[in-house]
Amino acid sequence: MNLEKLRSKKAVADGIYNLEVKCEYIHPQYLFEYKNNNEIFRNGLLSIFYLKPKVNNLYSFIGRWDNNKQVLDIDILEANGRDLFKSEKDGYKGHHPKRLDKDKRTYEIEICYPVVGLIYKGLISFNVNFGKQLNESFNIQDKIKYCLSKIL
Repeated sequence: MNLEKLRSKKAVADGIYNLEVKCEYIHPQYLFEYKNNNEIFRNGLLSIFYLKPKVNNLYSFIGRWDNNKQVLDIDILEANGRDLFKSEKDGYKGHHPKRLDKDKRTYEIEICYPVVGLIYKGLISFNVNFGKQLNESFNIQDKIKYCLSKIL
């Protein structure tokens, strides 16, 4: 790969580390799940945490890194509540948490929706690892055959 082609590639978040979670409140019907060192999925999603209901009739949430806007986004996983949650209207709140610190990505999270009220409140901070995906390859087959024939 030539240097110009490498420079033109956009660096994207491919993992997080130093994750710190400070929970102030979690609704009794929810579990907060996270791993300290997350890597990007094949679909490009970099998940940071999940809020999972203990019962089936409540929404599930994912906290994920948005590579385009360079922010933490929180989404409802079920399709029927996504638009209301993203618009933060009618008692839905939490899609874009408030960033408290620019140097260390610290966010104040408060997730609500009308049926349940407050689901989660707390702080989360983490570092993001940025990298560039390189898709160049080369063939060294001839070199290996030559070395093997000399040894044998």
